[in-house]
Amino acid sequence: NLVLTPESFAGLSNLGVILPVGICYAFDGRANGYSRGEGIVCLIIKPLKTTLMDVNPVRAIVRDTGVSSNDRTSSITRPRLNAW
Repeated sequence: NLVLTPESFAGLSNLGVILPVGICYAFDGRANGYSRGEGIVCLIIKPLKTTLMDVNPVRAIVRDTGVSSNDRTSSITRPRLNAW
């Protein structure tokens, strides 16, 4: 959900959703909209042996992962609860 063009801001501004003064008054009676924020993360996962040979810092070790799905859900990121 990256805001890459000013048109999305213009549309939200026209709807009166974005803060008109550009100051966020979170948890305050003066709050009158919201401000958009973005963040990007790059996660690099390497085998532990390669990480140690490259002398990269180890921030975490992934011990196990799992996902289960069938072809009756809307996407692979939404597995059925009873698929496990």
